Amino acid sequence: MIFDILTFVDMTTPTLTSQAPFACCAPLAAPTLSDAEAASTAELFRALADPARVRIVNALATSGGAPVCVCTLTGPLGLSQPTVSHHMKKLLDAGIVQREQHGKWAYFSLTRDAVEMLAAVADLRGAQVLRGGGLAAGAGGCGCTDDGGCCGNVGCEGDGGPFG
Repeated sequence: MIFDILTFVDMTTPTLTSQAPFACCAPLAAPTLSDAEAASTAELFRALADPARVRIVNALATSGGAPVCVCTLTGPLGLSQPTVSHHMKKLLDAGIVQREQHGKWAYFSLTRDAVEMLAAVADLRGAQVLRGGGLAAGAGGCGCTDDGGCCGNVGCEGDGGPFG
């Protein structure tokens, strides 16, 4: 243990810091999103709205669960230590990462809540889309109407559709 005349700092025990995660996020493929869910999801995307932060999340996600030192991220990201620290602060404030202090070095890992939240929000399985990439309008999966008629959307292969 290290003692200072004015303060006591236990350098042998890592301290864990994490901000409160987002209130909640619903999958983007949910039938509807409340105003709170939409705002929370927008906050999540805002925190990830920088390519460097996305790459940091990728590095943490592929670290095998071991906390990663900021010092090891600067080289692969091609960014200075202050810039990486700035991005880590944004992710910490968003509740996406947690921070462990080991002496003078900060180690980061994804929070369990963030992993579950990111997986849930990005889950678009079951979303209806046209083969051409447009959104489906009705029950037919391609945008056709419930009664079996063609919706007329580009890419529709239904009865009388432009590609049917």
